[in-house]
Amino acid sequence: MNIRNRIIIPFFLLFAAVFGVTIAVCVHLVSRAIEDRFVSQVNDLARTISGFPMTEQYLLDRIRDAFSADVAVSDPATRKVLLTTLNDASRREFEGWLSRPEESSDHSRAAPFSAGGRDYRVAFAETVFPIHGHSEGRKMRFSLLFPGEVIAAEQSRVIVPLLLAS
Repeated sequence: MNIRNRIIIPFFLLFAAVFGVTIAVCVHLVSRAIEDRFVSQVNDLARTISGFPMTEQYLLDRIRDAFSADVAVSDPATRKVLLTTLNDASRREFEGWLSRPEESSDHSRAAPFSAGGRDYRVAFAETVFPIHGHSEGRKMRFSLLFPGEVIAAEQSRVIVPLLLAS
């Protein structure tokens, strides 16, 4: 092996390794930022709708349509789902998932959940919703269940141009 190849091959391998690590770190950071944005949206939405009584299925249906995500409002003390856009079978699975404290305790991250053969990322926010006839309101857990394909579409929308630019 001549001197030129001894210099070029290690340099090329080092360059390829640094490039690969940089891309992997960027993809990870972008994916995490997207999840953080979903969690932030849920917190903002919970603050916005906390002035409205959560007794109307119509409101939940509009939220589901606007965010392309299923909605669940649950009691944090009993972990029972009070209102949701999920079907009955998925509702029961979600209640079972909520009853496991290790699964649903961290509100700063979108947690993975599967129901009915569908993968979700669940973002939570706890807020006080007024209850008809009561002035003090009641603390509730507001959850948006983003389907995995929504998260994947958002990630690819951001990551593909990043990869093409590099």
